[in-house]
Amino acid sequence: MNIWQLVLCAILSAVCTLLSTEPVGSGIAALLAPFFLIVIALRSEWGWKTFMLVVLTQLPLWLYLQKWIVHITVPGWFLLSVYMSIWAPLFIHLLHKVNARVKMPLYLSAPMLWVGIECIRGNILFGGYPWYLTGTGMADTFVAQLASVGSVWLVSFITVSIAAALMKVATLNKVASISLACVILGSAVYAQRQYKDLRPIRVSVIQSSVPQSNKDRWTYEQQQKDLGLMFQMTFDAASVEETEKPNIIVWPETMLPGAGFESSRQDYGTWAHQFTPFWIWPEELTLFARELDIPILVGTQTWENVRVEETDTMVSVMPEKHFNSAVLVMPDGSTQRYDKMALTPFGEWMPYVDSIPMLNAWVRSFAGAAQLADLEAGTIPTPLSVETKLGENDRGFNVGTPICFEVAMPSVVRSLAWNDGERNSDVLMSLSNDGWFGDDDDARLQHNRESRLRCIENRMSMVRAANTGLSSVIRPDGRIEYASDNGELAIDKPTIFKCKVGYGLKKPISVFIGDSVAWISLFGSILLIVRSYLKRSSSNV
Repeated sequence: MNIWQLVLCAILSAVCTLLSTEPVGSGIAALLAPFFLIVIALRSEWGWKTFMLVVLTQLPLWLYLQKWIVHITVPGWFLLSVYMSIWAPLFIHLLHKVNARVKMPLYLSAPMLWVGIECIRGNILFGGYPWYLTGTGMADTFVAQLASVGSVWLVSFITVSIAAALMKVATLNKVASISLACVILGSAVYAQRQYKDLRPIRVSVIQSSVPQSNKDRWTYEQQQKDLGLMFQMTFDAASVEETEKPNIIVWPETMLPGAGFESSRQDYGTWAHQFTPFWIWPEELTLFARELDIPILVGTQTWENVRVEETDTMVSVMPEKHFNSAVLVMPDGSTQRYDKMALTPFGEWMPYVDSIPMLNAWVRSFAGAAQLADLEAGTIPTPLSVETKLGENDRGFNVGTPICFEVAMPSVVRSLAWNDGERNSDVLMSLSNDGWFGDDDDARLQHNRESRLRCIENRMSMVRAANTGLSSVIRPDGRIEYASDNGELAIDKPTIFKCKVGYGLKKPISVFIGDSVAWISLFGSILLIVRSYLKRSSSNV
């Protein structure tokens, strides 16, 4: 392979990766992206020149896909793009070495290395960044249904295995050919199953449209304006015929300003009037849920053990702990709370430096992200129990509430859906603030795409409530319906989105397998790499 052929294959891989994401979402492109990298690994000479050429073709791809980060932090946008650009040449390098020195079928070694690398990126480094996995690119294909067997990792494995088989189709033995054919045929048959929502839960999503620039400097006057609209839309959603009343109303992530429901005006003492925005909104929403007689699920901050600190020049409020929470407000005034467990790296916590205050502050200042929060991570995957009755002898329903970034984390969503192999939640309701995406509507669509794999993995429905959109309902087989306004996608528009969802289906195999495919692939990759280098050492001797 000459240098121009190498560059062409590298460019084609990057283009296919782009086409596998929203708004195109091509499964064929998701298959071809690793295929062209495998061609480079098998037909080119490896060296630093090859490495740099592939990095330089990958970098524009990731700069484009993550362009929404520019308005938050330019250095962070560039560094994350460089970080994402190194994985493709790393795969080429490892596959080139392993294929040359270890006798193992390509349709096993290539996917093992690929998923092992995805495991490192998605589960380990910097707390995990599992966006844009190959399996997610297959969301619109029948192969995605394999996620209910081995999570998104199995979908990635099979996809790369098929790509590798295309390289060696003439040399595939009968067993390998039959096995791949069975997997493909089985996935196609499995995908034809239709899932009906039995005992439907009526949900009304109140989609807000508050730009992130406003939320960063949310004055009390602006809060009154934005929350006035939210309360009015909530009232409109509840003011329908009794048979159409929602069983639950859902607000997006952090759409209720203030310090949350764990503090009250008494915590602020004589300074209560000065700090009205901290306590007034939880009180108002509690009274509103009682008036409507409907549970309201809302995203809010939670400040624990609030204290007021006075100096000669200023008065400030400090919490002992600070969480990003989903809070269920019941008509009787009681509340239940889930605290976000998988915090967004470099947004809600600083990997590796968060325990060193001076270094933490310096990194934030360098990255231009000093305005982002340092939060405590929740530790318990708490389901929220809605006691409203859906029918005679009904027990109500439990809600799992992955918050924003968590929908990309298979293990987090699984822990919210299941507990020791028993269903923990009947439906998933994800609260998100997609105002961070600015005017990047493709990123909003991709956020929904990430969520679709979680629904297939757990065979349950998910309702997404997103500030600035795009809110949606996703079925257990990954089918999706977006919030719309006069036939157009409701992006950056205040919208009432009504939908019906059913209880989760029977237990899928993925509940038992979990992320095993990822970890086994990582372990297998390490063995392959060690063996290839040991064999080289032996050959040198």
